[in-house]
Amino acid sequence: IGTRKFRGARFGDALSPRFTGLLDQYPGAELAYSLKALSAEWVDQPVIRANRVADNVDLEVTAAEITDGTLVAFSQGGDVSVKTIFDQSGGTAHNAFPDTSTKRRLIVDTGVLVTEGGEPAMSGSIYHYNIGGGGIALTGDFSILTLANLNASNALFGPTSGTWPRIRFFTEQLEIVNDAGGEINITNTDETPTFHNYDGSRALTGIYRNADSVDVTIAGQAVASGPLTLSGTFTFDQIFAYGADVQPVTGKFQEMIIWPSDIR
Repeated sequence: IGTRKFRGARFGDALSPRFTGLLDQYPGAELAYSLKALSAEWVDQPVIRANRVADNVDLEVTAAEITDGTLVAFSQGGDVSVKTIFDQSGGTAHNAFPDTSTKRRLIVDTGVLVTEGGEPAMSGSIYHYNIGGGGIALTGDFSILTLANLNASNALFGPTSGTWPRIRFFTEQLEIVNDAGGEINITNTDETPTFHNYDGSRALTGIYRNADSVDVTIAGQAVASGPLTLSGTFTFDQIFAYGADVQPVTGKFQEMIIWPSDIR
């Protein structure tokens, strides 16, 4: 995220008594997934629907209940998976959910809260989640922010059928392909931080399109090199993979927000 604009509550900030979230400062998101509350409205609302794997019992939990011991106590020493990720954008209801109960990511593993960078995370390997409400279509400007542990050849978005449009990481490049098959590969020019690592394990990545120009940042640092122009529509109906578990996110996921505008 650019340091010029994002002061105060930042992407990934912890809650505070005078909490103001990123979505309070930058409303109008089309989709917003996080294991934290992204706005004051969501402080007391559940951010996920959790499922205790041993006896298939569900529990909707707030961001605070993920970290205050409530979720771990609910696990009874076993595994807890994420059945639903609630869309915090408000009004669009793009809640995310897996195809089947066997394809859920874990948030508690044998009684221990899954974390990354000291914060709650969802772990998984080959499993994608569908985007509710028929998916999301980005036809003009957009901003995409993600916080996750990413390896090479990990797809962030894609279609449940076919292979594009898609957004995925591979080697030290970010590949963006639109509905018409147009494609750009954006290279990290600095190598520090890499596309896959900015604080020891996680990548905080910003992808922005203004008109046909695409820019990428990692932890607020511009890392993109050309070609940087890509027109066309992006229509996604699943996250964590493309083409039904093709090149999925094999690490840990924490946050993702999409605005249908350039918020910088």
